[in-house]
Amino acid sequence: MGGVAVFVGYLARRIVAVGSILLVALVVVLGWQNRELRLQNNRLLVRANYPRARLPVPALRRVTLAGDSVLIAGDGQRAPEVLFFFTTTCGFCKQILPTWKAVADSLQSKAAAGVLVYGVAMDSIDAVKRYVREKRYVRENGIRYSVVQLDDRRAIALYRSGAVPLTVVVGTDGRYSFAHLGVINSAGTLDSLYRATLSSSPRTVSDSVSPGPDLP
Repeated sequence: MGGVAVFVGYLARRIVAVGSILLVALVVVLGWQNRELRLQNNRLLVRANYPRARLPVPALRRVTLAGDSVLIAGDGQRAPEVLFFFTTTCGFCKQILPTWKAVADSLQSKAAAGVLVYGVAMDSIDAVKRYVREKRYVRENGIRYSVVQLDDRRAIALYRSGAVPLTVVVGTDGRYSFAHLGVINSAGTLDSLYRATLSSSPRTVSDSVSPGPDLP
């Protein structure tokens, strides 16, 4: 009987040890599967919410802060358009303003084959308050390119502009030919932007998300 008890005790310990190993293995497998699911979910979120190459965007009729009616994007435009999406409360938008100004001045001074440049303000506040705030923001920051307002949730979703600052070029085919989310801090990114304005052929959307995209 003593031998049987010893054997049973040994067998119980082995079962516990094997069970512990299996439990650890199961935790590792579940952790790996959970990580893969998160990565897949993140990829789907990025595809659904961030700009990408060849993304078609709808034409939008908007009124600038100066009171002019303009048509933004849309298939059949005669020249590419550069759009700067921002909010007046976004710190990184304020940081990128000098770059946007330089791009706008360069394109307009060279006439760049008729390229149009627009700022797109997306403050989510009362219409009257936002108009006053955005007019002041434009004046205080010396913005010389035309600025339109965008608060249409459907349009924001279609333009994948829910995070700012966002810089895009819309080709004459009504699709993104360049897009960059965040501050622009490399000569290569600027070069890609300028090249995209000289041709309506698609360019690669920047994969980098620079510091601090903000949600309006």
